[in-house]
Amino acid sequence: MSNRPTRARRRGRRGGQALVEFAIIAPLLLVLVCGGAQVAVVVYSQIAVTTASREAARTAADNPKDSGLFPAPVTSGKDCSSTDTRRACVAAYKSTTNTFGLVNPTNFTVTLKSAQYPSGSSTTTCSGTSGTADDGLVTVTVSYQAPVFLPFIGTFFADSGKSYRTVSNTVTQRVDPCVINGGN
Repeated sequence: MSNRPTRARRRGRRGGQALVEFAIIAPLLLVLVCGGAQVAVVVYSQIAVTTASREAARTAADNPKDSGLFPAPVTSGKDCSSTDTRRACVAAYKSTTNTFGLVNPTNFTVTLKSAQYPSGSSTTTCSGTSGTADDGLVTVTVSYQAPVFLPFIGTFFADSGKSYRTVSNTVTQRVDPCVINGGN
């Protein structure tokens, strides 16, 4: 019978030991989980920006006249806004409609540029259609300021002195011949 009280005391000590171990490990686990969440937000923002730039470039290449970049190449860039009706701009902003609130497309910066295709002419006349399309390149740059919500991670992860990390992507695509896009 003298062993029973000793066992009960040992169980009580083990419970206290587990609590102390948890108290030591909990802050480290919290930092790891929050840091992983922050990295996930920035990576998700980069994926959204890449998708937006690809969609806008594809749409601008399919609809060169609607982009406002042709007939004369626009190398200085034309910015889009979230209310812009050009198809390329709409494609960039609508590509992020299913981001579960992690990316705010109104904070995108979308810039469209164009250039003459190196071996092409400034204007190609379409045969069998009513329009002309330029033989050129369309470049779309999309950037976004992904929020950094953890100050201690921000010192390593955010832009210098800011509470965000800028993610961007640039896509250049050749304008499709007007036989494909109907002279648009």
